[in-house]
Order: sequence, then C-alpha cells, then structure tokens
Amino acid sequence: MPHATAAALAGGLRERGRFVALLDLDPQGCLSLLSPGVEQISPQSLPKALRGQAGMDYVLIDTPPALGDAVRIAVQAADGV
Repeated sequence: MPHATAAALAGGLRERGRFVALLDLDPQGCLSLLSPGVEQISPQSLPKALRGQAGMDYVLIDTPPALGDAVRIAVQAADGV
C-alpha cells in the first residue's frame, strides 16, 4: 500500500518537527480518502500544487504503482526519490 507508506513517512517526519505536505497524484485517490487535508491532484496541476508548498521541509507525492505520465512528472519535479 504505497499510500500507507507516504502517510507513515509524513507522520514520522512530523514527529521530528518537520513541516510536511502530502500530495496525492494517484488517480485512485486512496491517500486523499484516508488522510484529511491531503489534496488529490492531476499530473498537469503538480507544478502549481508544489508552488503552494514553498514553506514545507518535505513534500511527499503519492503516485500510481505503475510507470506512466504521473510518475514521470513526479520524478522530474522531485529533489529526491
């Protein structure tokens, strides 16, 4: 369950005092359904969504479990994978 991994990572970082945002790029939207305040976004809106997270220490992006445009766009936007 990748969405559970993203939520757990965010929780661990927050426990350490980090500011963390979660973005749900998976069309199934499981992360946004399970985690209040998480926004489901389209790959095309990722750049705008990232600009809105400028004050965060980390922005974790939940992606679909298969290679495709959403994963490619998320990897291109990432500082680390």
